[in-house]
Amino acid sequence: INQEQTNETTNTIPSGPQFTETTIDSNINPITENIALKEVIPSAIKETKSDNKITSLQETNEEWQLNNYEVVLDAVKKDGLTLQYVSENFQKKYPNVVIEAARQDIDSLKYVSPEFQNVNFKIMIEIVKENPFALKYISNDVQLKRPGIVWHALERNGSVLQFTSEQFQSLYPH
Repeated sequence: INQEQTNETTNTIPSGPQFTETTIDSNINPITENIALKEVIPSAIKETKSDNKITSLQETNEEWQLNNYEVVLDAVKKDGLTLQYVSENFQKKYPNVVIEAARQDIDSLKYVSPEFQNVNFKIMIEIVKENPFALKYISNDVQLKRPGIVWHALERNGSVLQFTSEQFQSLYPH
């Protein structure tokens, strides 16, 4: 595509050692047109301690994330713990990002709000069906409001009972 045929703009991706600059057609929505921006996905997605330079999602804001869905999704698929840098609104809009992060690293669920867990309880049930140890990160409040999440986890592995509150255990004796 040459510049005379389309209205091109240059989008600068946040700087860092693994980021590059890319040109995309401003008339195309990367999400709906499924344009992969994989060339801008950093190879390292955590803080680089040696030189205090930050890479990837930590330097991005919600607007950038919403405009770069594929990049965010690929980042959490590579390292689920990057979910800590994904805005709560992004997680609400694209709950599959939470699922992918949990599949990659169950500890990523510590970055999911109780509100998300409650509203998206069916997603949380699917996550505990895949990995019952996800129950460790389900808030006590959500466990009490949505006991089905706990029961699905317990069906898969009874040892996760340790991740329920005393209040839950007194209400639902085993």
